Amino acid sequence: MLATALNILQLVIALPYLFIIATQSPPELHIYRNTLLNYSFWFFLWLIWLESFRVPLIDVIDHALCFALDGLASVAFPYDLYANLAIMIIIVNNFIFSLVICFFYRYCQLAHPNVISKLSSHHGILFWTAIYTTSLVVSFFMAHEAATIMTEKRVGGTLYACINHEVPSKVYLFVTICCIIYSPACCSMVVLTFLCVKFLRKRRSIMTTRTYRLQLLLTANLISLLVLPFLFDGIPFMVILSLAFLEHPSLVPVGEVAMKIPLVDGILTCVVTVGFITPYRMCVYRFLRRLAKALRCNKQLFKYTSSVSPENPGSNSNV
Repeated sequence: MLATALNILQLVIALPYLFIIATQSPPELHIYRNTLLNYSFWFFLWLIWLESFRVPLIDVIDHALCFALDGLASVAFPYDLYANLAIMIIIVNNFIFSLVICFFYRYCQLAHPNVISKLSSHHGILFWTAIYTTSLVVSFFMAHEAATIMTEKRVGGTLYACINHEVPSKVYLFVTICCIIYSPACCSMVVLTFLCVKFLRKRRSIMTTRTYRLQLLLTANLISLLVLPFLFDGIPFMVILSLAFLEHPSLVPVGEVAMKIPLVDGILTCVVTVGFITPYRMCVYRFLRRLAKALRCNKQLFKYTSSVSPENPGSNSNV
């Protein structure tokens, strides 16, 4: 019930959030808007794919940690474990890569604006096409390796992907592959964040207060987009895997709660981004003002119609 309520709330917030970013970005934020929309697409696709599953999401079957492939996964590929793993890994990889792109463009826009024009040309399109193609190939390779440590089980018509604890060497190999692929991405975002902050501090004296504040808030917003998934997505999964490794009896109840925490991430991402960036925040402020004004007008109209109703003939005659 809680997961359903959070899913609905996330959808209610995400749709106007995407609309605001797409339509309310001034010209100086168009590059930031494009990278943010790319990130938001993969981010919400990941949450929708993950959190549309029905309970039990996590279970222990034959002493193996199992994840239910239900919801959208069961509709798209109800009998294909590899296809489900491939799509999930493609979404995760593109989500992480889109965040790296956000930091890369943020630094280039600050320190090397000429690079932005080159990346916007035909050569840039070919470059990013090659990068995304490489990401797709790597995702299929990771899905193949993940399939070697997963076994397929069915309980009550639900497809479960279970980690095969009988092949620990393959499990360690897959974890090593993930570390090799994701570590450079994480390190690059940390380095780019440091370079952005260093550049802003160095150029603060020649920037206007408004420009400096805008650039600082844009950078701070990207940092929040990096920290929130780690807190609300990464840590819950690490807790689940740690409890599974220790074979702790609280794995299932803790896992059920941990799988709902990423939904909070989606809501906070929308709220924090709109709160950080002034044009988006002012758009929400103007909408709330118009809404409050409309409600006041409706309230006054209701009072007026009540005063001239047949039950108040005296008032009606005065009018």
